[in-house]
Amino acid sequence: MFEENSKTTMELIQYFILFRRWFWLIFLAALVAGGAAFIRSSNAMLMYEAQTQILIGGFIQEANPDASSITTGKALANTYAELIKTNDVLQATSDALGGTIPPDDLRSIISANIKQETSLMVVTAIYSDPILVADIANEVSQQLVLASPTNLTSGQQAQVDFADEQITTLTDDLEHLRLTLDQIDEQIAATEDSEELSVLSEQRNVQVNQINLATATIAQFSNTIVSLQRRSNSLDIVETATIADSPVGGNARSSIILSALVGASLAGGVILLIEYLNDKIRLSSEIAESLAVPVLGVVSRFSASGDDYKDQVITTGLVFSNTVEEYRTMRVNLLFSTANNEGKRYLITSPSPKDGKSVTATNLAVSMAMDNKRVLLVDADLRRPSVHHFFGLNNEMGLSSLLTISPNGATPQMNDAPWEQYVQDSGIPNLWVIPSGFTPKNPIELLGSVALHQWLSVIEQSLDIDVVLFDTAPCLLVSDSVTLAATTHTQVILVVRAGVTRHNAAVRAKERFAHIGQDIIGVVLNQANPRDESYSGYYGYGYYGYSREDGE
Repeated sequence: MFEENSKTTMELIQYFILFRRWFWLIFLAALVAGGAAFIRSSNAMLMYEAQTQILIGGFIQEANPDASSITTGKALANTYAELIKTNDVLQATSDALGGTIPPDDLRSIISANIKQETSLMVVTAIYSDPILVADIANEVSQQLVLASPTNLTSGQQAQVDFADEQITTLTDDLEHLRLTLDQIDEQIAATEDSEELSVLSEQRNVQVNQINLATATIAQFSNTIVSLQRRSNSLDIVETATIADSPVGGNARSSIILSALVGASLAGGVILLIEYLNDKIRLSSEIAESLAVPVLGVVSRFSASGDDYKDQVITTGLVFSNTVEEYRTMRVNLLFSTANNEGKRYLITSPSPKDGKSVTATNLAVSMAMDNKRVLLVDADLRRPSVHHFFGLNNEMGLSSLLTISPNGATPQMNDAPWEQYVQDSGIPNLWVIPSGFTPKNPIELLGSVALHQWLSVIEQSLDIDVVLFDTAPCLLVSDSVTLAATTHTQVILVVRAGVTRHNAAVRAKERFAHIGQDIIGVVLNQANPRDESYSGYYGYGYYGYSREDGE
């Protein structure tokens, strides 16, 4: 469980580092997309919207509508949604509006949609004039109603009018009959004469029959009216359009924000693709994953030019205090990782040129000398040497010269050719340097000779050397470093450059030494971004106050 949580935390940290590294691109994409949306919204014509609602079928006015009427209204709704865009309806609308908008233009202005599970049709008009758009929505709805069988024919309307008149007359007569009936009931209650009571009873029966007849007649006329007006195929405008207060299309600010978010999301997708295709090592945590080798140290970028070698040595005062501490940490990690080994020899190489192996070897040697270790730094890069530049030494005589004067088949002795002329004082206490010397034609043969191992033993004994560091050529370009590691049985340190060295190159470098039975004891991540490493958990860079701009 702990390992899973730790892995998840590391992934989140890597995503955070990734976001911070590419924040400029995400911000730029959001800025461009948001700016484009702002320009588009500024130049776009403002459009307004108006809506009307039309009910298909008259069942809504009935107290107890039957299912067939409701189903018919829903079925007809989709048909009317298409009919509203017919030429006849649009031409009539255009004529009613004074011909200001042709029918073809009206077709693109209006639209009709049916509300789900209802027979309500919403007619929508979108136009640049807020007043005219309401007129268009109302008029096209009205023309659709006129084109439908909603209105009664003249004969049907005459029947309805006649029925209304008869109902009015009968209602007045019915009121008079009921008053007369009330008077008769009062007389019956007041009289005690049997003959008068019989006459009044007869009159009452006549009034009741007339009332019943009038009521039945009114009901018949009412049914006639309902029958004529009840239509499943009818339209009724239940909501008219009003003048729009604001343009459609949403708030301009919302559109800009949404566009910026889309731009940032697209940039994020591109970044993830780039990072997926990019196999360069950037963090120390990636080294442990790809090489399964401990990280001895992480060195941040501290020099912008790299032209003056002396300025890159940690004793010059031009190198930041946190960088000095990084080399101290590397020194401690290295020495304690091999604490039980006597006569320590370390070979420092890299997969490719310009990874920083020489400056790493130089500063590691200086750091060890400052810790009162007696250090011998050997420039075994016989092809493109650079160690002598860091200390301002003469490179006319060095390792290549020393190896060519070794006695044939004999073990060198202290009184043989004076090795002191090939070993130079670096100017730093406890640190001696053997420059590369002249460039030989056969560097691999010299580095693989027995003489190298013999001379090293003589010099180590003579100077009482604690640590020997070899700066060698890149291991993937030539076999010099592999040959030297096999000859001297040194422990190999691999230097990789953050953001430059590829995972595949580092793996192949490890395999080259594994083939000769020599494992890489540790890796140094050079020219790392201190901010990235501070989040990856290797060092707390902020503690030492990294204040200078990142350089190479």
